Amino acid sequence: MKRFFAAAACLAWQAAGGETVWPGGGVAVEAGRGAAVETGGGCVFVTSTESGPGVWPAAYFVFPAPRDLSGTAEVRVTFTNCCDEALHLSAKVKADVEQGLQPTGGVTVEAHARHEYRLRLQFDDWVFDKPHGLVGLKRAPLVGSGSSYSLEKTRSVAAIMPAGAAVGSKFGVLRVELVPAAAVGEPQGRRVLQADSFRPWVDAFGQANFAEWPDKIHSVRELRRKAAEEDAALRARPQGIPEADRFGGWAGGPQLEATGRFRTEKVDGTWWLVDPDGHLFFSHGVDHVGIGRATPVRDREDYFESLPPATGPARRFWNVMTAPALYGYYASPAKVPSPTFDFGAFNLYRKYGEDWKARNAGTVHRRMRAWGLNTMAESVLSYVEAGTSRVPYTVMAYVDGRRIETAHAHWGGLVDPFSPEFAESVAAAAESLRKHADDPWCIGFFSGNEQSWDVSETGLARKILEAPDDQPAKVEFLRRLAAKGIDPSAGPVPDAELRAFGAAVADKYYADVRAAAKAVAPDMLFLGDRLNWDCPDVVRAAARHCDVVSMNVYDFHPDRDLPPGADDKPILITEFNFGCFEPGYFYASLVPVKNQAERAEAYRGYLRAVLDNPRYVGAHWFCWQDYPVTGHLGEGTNAQCGLVRMTDVPYAELVEAIRETAAGMYPRHAGAGGPAPGDGAGREP
Repeated sequence: MKRFFAAAACLAWQAAGGETVWPGGGVAVEAGRGAAVETGGGCVFVTSTESGPGVWPAAYFVFPAPRDLSGTAEVRVTFTNCCDEALHLSAKVKADVEQGLQPTGGVTVEAHARHEYRLRLQFDDWVFDKPHGLVGLKRAPLVGSGSSYSLEKTRSVAAIMPAGAAVGSKFGVLRVELVPAAAVGEPQGRRVLQADSFRPWVDAFGQANFAEWPDKIHSVRELRRKAAEEDAALRARPQGIPEADRFGGWAGGPQLEATGRFRTEKVDGTWWLVDPDGHLFFSHGVDHVGIGRATPVRDREDYFESLPPATGPARRFWNVMTAPALYGYYASPAKVPSPTFDFGAFNLYRKYGEDWKARNAGTVHRRMRAWGLNTMAESVLSYVEAGTSRVPYTVMAYVDGRRIETAHAHWGGLVDPFSPEFAESVAAAAESLRKHADDPWCIGFFSGNEQSWDVSETGLARKILEAPDDQPAKVEFLRRLAAKGIDPSAGPVPDAELRAFGAAVADKYYADVRAAAKAVAPDMLFLGDRLNWDCPDVVRAAARHCDVVSMNVYDFHPDRDLPPGADDKPILITEFNFGCFEPGYFYASLVPVKNQAERAEAYRGYLRAVLDNPRYVGAHWFCWQDYPVTGHLGEGTNAQCGLVRMTDVPYAELVEAIRETAAGMYPRHAGAGGPAPGDGAGREP
């Protein structure tokens, strides 16, 4: 790496109580891949020299030796944007990771503007005095450190522009400061839990018993009282979207052609969904609207204060986990079968009584209308219709088949579109859409979720060559190479051939799914497969064959777009969320914030960014209800990510943010292609 050294200087303490590490502080400034770094006039300038997937042009402010930042609350980085257009800039604290995620976050800085960004380092509210022995959790609590990773061994602070930024994009860093916890009014540490006396740590309602928070439930009477209070509040504010039609579309907006089904249209430079009545529709939704989430009990009986007996009224909420989980403690065949218990569903029973399913379905529909949510995304279909109430929904027509195990990411190997099993699965998935084919409330379907597409344009084909010789995709690739006189055993396959075949794999996947689905349900939108990778050729293939390209974007500021050369299609964000440790959780979701107020503000900021982007047609929060504090079945997920708690009590701050967003979402998105009516030319980032 090219290296620039800061002038030697004593550590300067600012009036705000922070330590300035640039300028001064003895740090070295290093240029990362795809970046040129220079200093001048007290500023570090970073210029993009390379653009592509996985290339994040950055400057690294490297400490002479690993620094202990365990007493530091935040890093403040003062950015200046040197470009003629807005630029999303990020800060990240880097180290040799021992546990958890390295703190990172970002902000959009307007053209030629300056912004002081504050990256919070400490989020975890709970740490243990010594090893705790807790099992079955995707994210276990920390031992002896009050941060989201080992801050004691911090090596550098990075200032980063996004992957794909145009060559020549440029920003500056004017200052980097470390602000101690005391300077911002935070405690020097987090609450220390005593491992020897911690158990049992889950109360009779599935809540952490070592913490208190507003709206915590302590009795069935309290649970029912809150339900009555919410019922009155929903009656007082029954509709969250002004001028909404029956689908939640914008009846007060322009009247377009009413086709009786959902479709897409670009209006004045901005992409929209259009509902069956011909009104503009922004999909303001939530994933996995449903009943409860079970947690395994085996080897963890001492976690719970009071598990009800597997007899009588509670019997229906007990079950048995017979297959190993995908990851974690219960992935071992030796740990199953395991009894499971569903606190979420049991709490609904205690709240409503024997008709709890029907009453809860009615509450879900009332909540969605009142909060301004108009889409049940990946919905539990029993909730799609509740009496005479309906909400637009999406369905999952999951396509499976033989996997390319060498092309593997979190959820397993990539489906091989050249295998016979793939063709059979595509036909079955298409057939599953038949019951929704004529339903005007069905927006469209997904064919998968976060598949193992490689981020590199050559990576997928390389992994296919590493697969067994009978892998259908490998057989096809070798056939194509042989037709061109290329023998992989004789030397490296040219990158052009690798890229071409990787693109062909993606193209076949999307083309085959589309053809089969449209034969059964020609008017249903193909919404893609919820991408979480950014390989340009895969995204181009998705844009070529899908009606809408879907992406899961966990960040504070969604800025993903289609790559150059892609067909002009809209994008639907199908997963995002923010969480915190405040209600006794050890996992604050993929994008942690400090508390419920910050969580609500993060929602507002995220949706502002979505609504201001003319390509986006919606955003779906993941998900309706928190995961159990003791972890869900599939991989032990114990995240605080719901709109409602395990006790079905809504998060008031977040709900208010959702309401505020819904109240102005249609005029705001209508102005995404230019200034919104009455909003002026300067849009809030």
